Amino acid sequence: AAVNRIAEQNDCVFLYAEQIRSALEKKTLTMASISDFPRGLGGIYLSFFKRRFKDIREYRDVHRPALAVVAAAACEPIPMEILVDAFGWDEYQAEEIPEKWGSLFPMVEGLAKPFHRSVA
Repeated sequence: AAVNRIAEQNDCVFLYAEQIRSALEKKTLTMASISDFPRGLGGIYLSFFKRRFKDIREYRDVHRPALAVVAAAACEPIPMEILVDAFGWDEYQAEEIPEKWGSLFPMVEGLAKPFHRSVA
């Protein structure tokens, strides 16, 4: 019954199922709270953003403009130098700002990109 409920709530999207499996493993969700599971990938992403960006002003002014650039270039990772130049970040901001993006927009070898095209 639980598996059917999960499948109904997210149109059988594999990525959704993997995110739910991970949340169950980390104990951020439980099988007892199936009705509280996020609706589809959009619900998962919304939960992520609410956890990561509690200060809406900071998100709006600092993170959203940079994430818009990263998401728009989803086909090709964005070098950190481009973000630093575009937004005038100092060396501390260049380190701290991407850390807040977490696993949805990972920095790998100085390149920022969405972890999956569905985020963009």
